[in-house]
Amino acid sequence: MKILSCTKLYIYSFNIVNLNLSFIIARLVIAAELGLGIGFIINCFHKFFRLLYIIALLFFSSILIYAWIIGKTGNCHCFGELFDLNPAQSLIKNAALFIALLLIKDVKEFNFKYKKLIVTAAMLGCLLTVFIVSPPDNFNLYKHKKYDVNVELLENQLNTPPLSADNLCAGRKMLCFYTTKCEYCILTANKISLIQQNNNINTTCIFNIFWGEEADLPNFYMKSGASHYNYDFINVIDFLKITNGVMPIVLLMEDGNIIKQYDYRNIDENYIVEFFIRN
Repeated sequence: MKILSCTKLYIYSFNIVNLNLSFIIARLVIAAELGLGIGFIINCFHKFFRLLYIIALLFFSSILIYAWIIGKTGNCHCFGELFDLNPAQSLIKNAALFIALLLIKDVKEFNFKYKKLIVTAAMLGCLLTVFIVSPPDNFNLYKHKKYDVNVELLENQLNTPPLSADNLCAGRKMLCFYTTKCEYCILTANKISLIQQNNNINTTCIFNIFWGEEADLPNFYMKSGASHYNYDFINVIDFLKITNGVMPIVLLMEDGNIIKQYDYRNIDENYIVEFFIRN
C-alpha cells in the first residue's frame, strides 16, 4: 500500500516521533479514515460519525496549518501519490468537506438488527485489515529478511573506477544501491534522507550507487524529495551481479567491511544513528 509508505514518511518528516512510531501512527490514521468512510456508508449512528469526521478534519487541518507555517509546502499525501496537494490546497479540500458535512446533518439513518455489533465489527475489521495487509516495517516479519550481496564483486567494484576515486573503503559509510526509476528506491532515498536530516548525520558518510540514465536523476530527486548525496553510476550488469538483482539495498560499511544490510522495509534508524555517532 503505497499510500501508507507516503503517509509514514510524511509523519516522520516532522521529526516529532521516530521512524518506528511513524509506522504505527500511519496505519492508525489510514484505519481511522477507512472506518469513518465505512461508518457513513453503513449509515448508522450518523451524528456520532459526523462528529468524529468534524474532529478529524479539525485535527488534520491543524497539522496542515502547522506544516504551512514551518515551510513544509510539498505534497501532504492526503491522496497518496494520486493527487499532488500542498497544505493550502488540502485546507481548501477540508473546508469543502466541512461544508458537505453541514449539508448532510439531517440524513435519515438505517435501522436494522444488531447494528451496534455490525458497526463495531466493521471498525475492528478496518483496523485489522490495514495492519494485516501492510504490517509495520519494524515488525519481526521484516527484521530477519536478508538479501546477500556479492561481497567479492562489491570489493572489486569499490576498487575500480569510478568508485575507487570516492574512498568508500575508508571509515564508516552508507552505500545505497538504487535505480533511477524504481518506486521503492525513491521511497528508500526519502527515508534515508529523513533519517540523516533528523539525526544530523554527516552527509559525506552517505553515497548513492545508481544504474540507469543520469538524465533521470532530477526526476528521481524530485519524486523522492531526498538530499543530493555524492553518487556514481555503474554498469547495469555489474550492479545486478553485486546486488543479485535486488533493489534497493542499503549497506553500512566500516573500512570496506559490510556491517549491516537493509532493504526498504527493515531499515533500522536506531542502529544507523548509533553506527555513525559511536566512537
